[in-house]
Amino acid sequence: MPALVLGWTWRLWVFIATLVSALLPFYKTHFFDPSRGNVPVRLLEALGGTVVEGFIAGLIVGGIAAWIAYATREATE
Repeated sequence: MPALVLGWTWRLWVFIATLVSALLPFYKTHFFDPSRGNVPVRLLEALGGTVVEGFIAGLIVGGIAAWIAYATREATE
């Protein structure tokens, strides 16, 4: 579960940058270009991407953590 939270937190920061870039004309990022139009729909797509990609990133981080815990466990005789 902590790995999923970490994955979603990472993606949430990206979504916040996207949201701020869409709403404030003086804040530009490479995450979002409001000049392409259809801003509300694209922001909803970004929110959906945040949920899905955060879940996938969390699964990857959790898998790596489980593998490291298994590989570094103390050997029992």
